[in-house]
Amino acid sequence: MIKATIIGGEQLEAKLTSLPDKIISAVAKRVEAAANQVEADIKANKLSGQALHVRTGNLRRSVHHNPVIISNGKISATVGTNSEYAAIHEYGYQGPENVKAHARRITKVFGKALRGGEKTIMVRAYTRNVNYPERSFLRSTLKEDAEMIREQIRLGVQEGLQA
Repeated sequence: MIKATIIGGEQLEAKLTSLPDKIISAVAKRVEAAANQVEADIKANKLSGQALHVRTGNLRRSVHHNPVIISNGKISATVGTNSEYAAIHEYGYQGPENVKAHARRITKVFGKALRGGEKTIMVRAYTRNVNYPERSFLRSTLKEDAEMIREQIRLGVQEGLQA
């Protein structure tokens, strides 16, 4: 019978049992960095006139990422927006749209200028049919950044193993 004793066995066991936590922690940091990059790419490369033209900047300001979630050995990050009209731009929409009653300023009637210059009229609520094309800014950026995300995860695993 051969018997071997490892000097420092307790430290080795502690290192081996802590290894998954270190990998998860390192990967979580890298996933956070990737989410930051995806958010920045959406704002800089899609919502600054490339996929959608800037009118008010509300959509661009609403894009954000949530903190990384680690649950049951899974690491996830979410980049999105809470803007009410983001889905119409992301997926497109064809169908009826309700327009609220509103005030409109006019300067011409039947092609002729008004004598008083400008006049405000009230327009009743109405429904119109619209056809908004798909202008993806979230899904397309995720697809474009897929390789960067994979690389960040690979680096996180590598850093976790070296820790």
